[in-house]
Amino acid sequence: MKKILLVDLCILGSQGGGHSEFYFMNILSILSNHNDIVYACCSNNKTLRENIERENLKNCQVIDIDVTLSDKIIRRLLLLLDTFIPKIPGMKYLRFSSLINLTIVKRLIANLGEEIPVFFPHTDSMMPAVPTFMSRFFLPKKWAGLHILPSYQLNITDGKEKSRKRFYAEKNFLLPSCQAILVLHPLYQRFLAKRFKGLTSFYLPELVNIKPTLKNHKKINTELLLNIKDNAKGRKIISILGNLTPRKNLPLFLESVSKLSAEKYFVLVLGKIKIPQSTTLDPEIDKIEYWIKMLNHNSYIDVHYYIKNEEEFSELIQLSDIVFCHYKSYPFSSSILTKTMAHHKPVIVDKGYLMEKIINKYNWKIAVEGEPNAIAQAIQNLIDTDFQIEDSSYSSFREDHSLERFQSVILQACKTLQNSTLNT
Repeated sequence: MKKILLVDLCILGSQGGGHSEFYFMNILSILSNHNDIVYACCSNNKTLRENIERENLKNCQVIDIDVTLSDKIIRRLLLLLDTFIPKIPGMKYLRFSSLINLTIVKRLIANLGEEIPVFFPHTDSMMPAVPTFMSRFFLPKKWAGLHILPSYQLNITDGKEKSRKRFYAEKNFLLPSCQAILVLHPLYQRFLAKRFKGLTSFYLPELVNIKPTLKNHKKINTELLLNIKDNAKGRKIISILGNLTPRKNLPLFLESVSKLSAEKYFVLVLGKIKIPQSTTLDPEIDKIEYWIKMLNHNSYIDVHYYIKNEEEFSELIQLSDIVFCHYKSYPFSSSILTKTMAHHKPVIVDKGYLMEKIINKYNWKIAVEGEPNAIAQAIQNLIDTDFQIEDSSYSSFREDHSLERFQSVILQACKTLQNSTLNT
């Protein structure tokens, strides 16, 4: 009997679903069609059960986290170790509290009463930054997983400390229990292959869905979409969407689009602003407020709006003419970039990083330096020349990011996992 446990302890649902929820549910759907039973667990099992019922998935069983007193004691001990162990020379980047998620997985497996293979849709939150001679006792006997952001150039966005923690955590890929690692770009594959000789890794193309089913239309704020369209009054819509973290470069976007004609262009800013608790960002907040006032007559701006699901995100991109993905010193790709390209829309990205490589691969355009006048000029050029994505480029992109390709890679990884289990 083929069984597998799917665990993602990142938040799933109305308070943080989005991209991670989309991946979790698609992986669950694929696994449920190719296993006799898939046990599933996440941080919001209530929403997970609702999703399974709505999608009518079979062969799935949601298992809840049952924390015992001994588990709580172990957690407190791990947290206590973090108060003094990192102060010891040579142990600065170790974090014993990063084992806590794996203690939950061990409890789930113990409650199931058998060692079954485990698939992690988000290894980033599961791999502990501790020596492997310790982590091997916490990890499942056989596991595979999707690695979203490797330590590759992570110091650019998150600093040296987080980068080194991720670097230590990735050493778990060397353990015999690790059967396969999936990554979202071939560049990451090459990066891991240089570090871990013999590691089985797969390139999993980002999955996109631009055709919401009828049952999901009720999840879309159609009143909002109509309101934006009415306010635009036929003007070209230039948008920035999603969680508005500092790396999304909202001040740069607002200053850039303020240089565009208000009669010709309409500015859309929709997402939830996320400002770290730091007084150093006060000038940035002042800039944002200033430019919002300047754009009062040709914009729809709501920096406190949470885009609840992939379907609504998809409709907002479809409404846009150009999407801004010019992130600040960001060496990785973005799900928003992938979604925008799936909708056949041009994007504005930064030069010198992975997103530029992606758009160049498909002749997409346009990468530009982080300077407001240059960005405004690039937007004008795209509109004035009526820039169109070539059909061959779009077809190539869609083929690379198809559900069939996504499913094939997931099944390859799980076949590796299942075969290793049968051979033990």
